[in-house]
Amino acid sequence: MAGHVDCYVCMVQDAENLAKWAKDSNIKSKFMQECLKILIEIGCEKSATHFHSEIHKLAQQSFDIYDVFEEEKKYFNKQLLEIEPEIDRMLTTSADNLYDAMRIATVGNIIDLFFGDISIDFVKKLLLESREINYNYDLYNDLKKDISEASKLLYLADNAGEIVFDKIFVKNIKERYPGLTIYFAVRGEPVLNDATEQDAYFVGIEKYAEIINNGTCVPGTDLDIVSKQFKQVFKEADLIISKGMGNYETLCGCKENIYYLMLCKCQVFQKKFKCDSYDHLFTHEKLLTNEQINF
Repeated sequence: MAGHVDCYVCMVQDAENLAKWAKDSNIKSKFMQECLKILIEIGCEKSATHFHSEIHKLAQQSFDIYDVFEEEKKYFNKQLLEIEPEIDRMLTTSADNLYDAMRIATVGNIIDLFFGDISIDFVKKLLLESREINYNYDLYNDLKKDISEASKLLYLADNAGEIVFDKIFVKNIKERYPGLTIYFAVRGEPVLNDATEQDAYFVGIEKYAEIINNGTCVPGTDLDIVSKQFKQVFKEADLIISKGMGNYETLCGCKENIYYLMLCKCQVFQKKFKCDSYDHLFTHEKLLTNEQINF
C-alpha cells in the first residue's frame, strides 16, 4: 500500500521521539538528517510503516539500542496483566462474553506510544466507556460463523500491553471453539512498542494459541517481505483477525478474509472512516470502500 502525504508530520514526530536517545547534539543532528533522507526516499511510494521500520533500524545503529521501548513494553505488559483477573470476572456475567471480549481487545489498541504517553487510568476509562459501544452485529455474526466453520485462525497482534487484552479475546474464542487452531502473530524484531515473541510469551498467549512472528521489523504485515513460514500460515488460515492501524495499512485491499479491529487514532483514518478520535473500528475487507483502501 502507498503512503499518505498527511502522514509526513507524524513520521517526523517519530524521528524526533527517537532522537532523544542521542548522546549529543551532533549525533542528534546527523540522525535527523538521515531520517529526512529516508522520508524523501520512501515518500508516498510505501506506507508509513516502512518509514518507521527504517528509522528504528537507524536508531539501533546510531544509539546502540536494540529495543528502544523495551522498558515501556514491560511496564504495560505487567500493568495490564494486573487488571486481567478483574476483566475475566466481568466477562463471567456477560450476556455475550465473546462480543465483550472483542470490545476489550479493541480498547487495548490505545496502548500505542507513537501517539503519546498513555496512562493505565485512561485505559480503564476507555474500558468503561466501551460498554456503550455497539458494533455492526451482522458483521459480528459473520465473524462467529466464519470462526465456527474454520480449522485455522490467524490473529495479527499489534502492541505490547495490548496483547493482554488480545489474550482475553483469544481465550474466549478458544473456549467457545476448542477445536480451532489459533496462530498469534507478532513482529519479527523490535519496532515502536509493537509486540514481539518475548512479549507474547510473557503475557501467556501460548496457553491459547501458537505464537509465531512475521519475520520483519515493519510495524504492520507487508506480504511482500514477510517470512516464508509466516506467509504459509497466512495462506492456510481460514480467517484472519487483524489488530491496529499498521496491520490495516499494509493489508487493506488484499481481498482476503480479514476482520479488522482498531481504534481510530489519527486524522487520516478519521477522514477515511468518517469517525472521531478513539472511535472503535470493526470492519472487513469486503466492506471497504476505495477511499478506505487507497491512501
